Amino acid sequence: MVPVTVPFMITYHPMYKDKDTALTNWICKLFPEYLAKVEGLLKEHKGPHLLGAKLTLADFVVAQTFFWTSHNEA
Repeated sequence: MVPVTVPFMITYHPMYKDKDTALTNWICKLFPEYLAKVEGLLKEHKGPHLLGAKLTLADFVVAQTFFWTSHNEA
């Protein structure tokens, strides 16, 4: 479930040069869709974690995505 829409966060990717515009687009248009999928998983599996009662790698991947979008390089 890792969004494939974040290549602009990788320093060697060509989209990195225009990362401010790409990040704004991702947060305003694509991130809400991603959050809806995450919320759907939480409701579907009825647990405190994405896939139920136990912590899995999926929980860390989602946490990493949140970190990427909130990290400030300044």
